[in-house]
Amino acid sequence: MPVPPREPVRFEADPPGQWRRVHPFTPFVRSWLAFVAVIGGLITFGFNTLVDIVTGVGEGEVFEFIGSFPLWPLVLIGALLLVLLVVGLGSWLLWRSMGYRVDAESVSLRKGLLNRSHRTARLDRVQSIDIAQPLLARLLNLSSLTFDVAGGDDSEIAIEFLAKDEALRLRDQLLARVRELRSQREAARQGGPGAHGLQGQHSPQGSGTSEAPGAGDLGVPGVPASAGSSSAHPDGPGPSGPGNAATAGAPAGMPAQSSPEHRALSQLRTAAGAGIDDLSASFNQLLKGYQARRELGHDGRLLYVPTGRVLASTLWRGDTLILTAAAVAVVPVVTVLAGPVAIPALLGILGGLAAAWGRFTELANFSVQLTPDGVLVSRGLTSTRRTIVPLERLQAIGISQPLLWRATGWWEVRFNIAGTKTSEVSGASSVILPVGSREDVLALMALALPDPGTERGAELLDAANTSPGPDDWFAPVPESARWVNPAQRRRMGVAVTGTVLVWREGRIGRRSVWVPHPRVQSMAFTQGPLQRVLGLANVHLHSTTGPLKPVARNLDVRAAAALFAQHAERTRLARKEMDR
Repeated sequence: MPVPPREPVRFEADPPGQWRRVHPFTPFVRSWLAFVAVIGGLITFGFNTLVDIVTGVGEGEVFEFIGSFPLWPLVLIGALLLVLLVVGLGSWLLWRSMGYRVDAESVSLRKGLLNRSHRTARLDRVQSIDIAQPLLARLLNLSSLTFDVAGGDDSEIAIEFLAKDEALRLRDQLLARVRELRSQREAARQGGPGAHGLQGQHSPQGSGTSEAPGAGDLGVPGVPASAGSSSAHPDGPGPSGPGNAATAGAPAGMPAQSSPEHRALSQLRTAAGAGIDDLSASFNQLLKGYQARRELGHDGRLLYVPTGRVLASTLWRGDTLILTAAAVAVVPVVTVLAGPVAIPALLGILGGLAAAWGRFTELANFSVQLTPDGVLVSRGLTSTRRTIVPLERLQAIGISQPLLWRATGWWEVRFNIAGTKTSEVSGASSVILPVGSREDVLALMALALPDPGTERGAELLDAANTSPGPDDWFAPVPESARWVNPAQRRRMGVAVTGTVLVWREGRIGRRSVWVPHPRVQSMAFTQGPLQRVLGLANVHLHSTTGPLKPVARNLDVRAAAALFAQHAERTRLARKEMDR
């Protein structure tokens, strides 16, 4: 049965000078560990004293103390009540000092009892509004709202905590206002209604190139002059090798704005707020570039990763299996010998297993849902988090497959996103698919890169992820690279289409990195001492902070110089086209 269109959300601004209160339990949720520690210490002291009396341990001192001060139990209870009173009064004062307000242009937060702070975020600069529920907050049905304005590690404003229903209602209202402000800004910039992309695209901050040695108009050995005329791919633009021109008929690095993929992407935002039939039709337009189709859930859910699969994928990794085997081998040694070396080794092994468990709890219950504001990613076992990932902020996409996952056909997808905090570079916040099938990867690539620059996007994806190489899609590294990459040299390679540069590597664990042309922040051409001797060079595509470091490594020096010079121009034109 079709789902009716969603009711429009009305935004209501607070009157001037009026502040809203956070939930009264907020101070307790934020500092409950300290509270429990104090109460636990007092209870432990009383319990130990009682045990000493019953068992006769320290009998003389204990009974002497009791004889001289028989009211000590009342004093202990009084101390406990006093601590509760002080903590309760402090929590009440902290709660009174907290408040937030929203108006038509911004959201403000004030807090602090002794050190006061007042922060404001403009709504037209808000990139996403995330909902988080730590364990205790989840038990109390509370949630926090985090406003990310993409300004680095200290750019967030977090409203902690609100009742879950209130937090969801406030987020929907603010997202509606953010969409309205962005539409107004896009209309003013373009001189008319409409915007390209899911939310409107913005040029990445900072760009620049430097000249590489010998970066003249050089061809790339071993790569056809035009992949569009290659016999392997006669009916599509196809990827061109490094240094070749972009697809004819469009500016370098960008597809025509009238392409079906771009029309579908511009419609997806509107369709996400309408019925599921419209959303499914718009999303399957994006999948045409990858020769695939996918059915969406009734609420716009794109995929759900079962918790059992996340657990199995965490256990079925080489590092986890090695740590488990090492723990089994070391435990008997610690039990029998308890040597000075075995105990630190066991602690290190247990720390690695604890990290694997933490990864599982962060990524359990993983789901991806399409919304009018971007991709909604929900995850977490004990503590839950719901994050909006705006697609226009994706800077690079990485696809990987550990060796043991080949038998199951599982893949992991990570991304670099503008505004990522340094503390979240290698965490779960950069994962958009913890474990999934090839079809799941295709669905996510259709969102992140709706136009792969070729009509055979699925073939390009398979060549990047599973081909042992060499092949018609990727320009290989030269024979001399075997001295520095003996195991994976045959799989290493670079491909360039009209919209994206793809680098693949990894013989044991397969990896590929996809960098859309407009998202390249800057480029660098480097050579180490050994690379100079072997005639090799690296081309770095600088991205934003994130787990992916796109580098085309150990290319032939002439091919690297051609790629550097021509790709710098290609990315410059792509950014210019995106900013129009």
